[in-house]
Amino acid sequence: MDNEYTYQAELIQRHVELVPGYSVLRDALLPDLDVGADTLREVLGAAATFAEDRLVPINRAGDLQGCRLEAGRVLTPDGYKQAWKELTSAGWNSVDQPAEFGGMGLPSFLNAGCRELFDRACMAIGMLSGPTRAGTLLLLQFADTALQEEWIPKFVSGEWSATICISEADAGSDVGRMRTRAEPNAQNEWHVTGEKMWISFGDNDLVERIGHLMLARTPDAPPGSAGLSLFLVPNKVQDSTGAWVANGVTPRRIEEKLGLHGSPTCAMGFENAKAFLKCS
Repeated sequence: MDNEYTYQAELIQRHVELVPGYSVLRDALLPDLDVGADTLREVLGAAATFAEDRLVPINRAGDLQGCRLEAGRVLTPDGYKQAWKELTSAGWNSVDQPAEFGGMGLPSFLNAGCRELFDRACMAIGMLSGPTRAGTLLLLQFADTALQEEWIPKFVSGEWSATICISEADAGSDVGRMRTRAEPNAQNEWHVTGEKMWISFGDNDLVERIGHLMLARTPDAPPGSAGLSLFLVPNKVQDSTGAWVANGVTPRRIEEKLGLHGSPTCAMGFENAKAFLKCS
């Protein structure tokens, strides 16, 4: 139908307004933030326009062309770079991200409404923005100030991205069987070695740097999930001259899927990759 996404945005707004807690959130819990009907209409309407005008056109082409691995890098389909640049420039990847780091600072339910429209138009793009948003939330909870200040503004701006790096060949849902190891060196710096699978956008050419949010096992850790720790593993680090160099992170292959070919599902290798311990 004509204006399909505008219609879907109107439905989403109706559903939000019917939720019993919405009026409490609007009037009592967020009195200094305008999340009334006019704001919902403006934000969701703009998201609908972006989804229909910019994401729908690249979705079919992306699924037909797919991603490819060349010279150790994952290359995304034609049109994805420009679409990602426009999406991040408009702030659509940071609707509910903290304002102090450059985000819009709006409630998560508004981000969820926008994501419904974007995922309807091009699910592949959401497979990049979703983990990156999760990366911000995780670093806010567990990271020290230095890492927060280094990574979160770049996640919010869309210059860098994050992955959820958990599964392994023999440890998918059974995370306690993971074999990826994290070892400290003489300077008490951590380095990770292991293999991970099914990592959405494990590598891509849309961003300048990728932070892999990874579970790994430290020395003398107990067996099972209790022995796992959480690390941030960059795909690039700076050398003594300040130049960006590879950090022992390699995309092994892109998995073949029935659909969603615009989102590269990668098998990733980590070989003595510098890592930052966040939580154990």
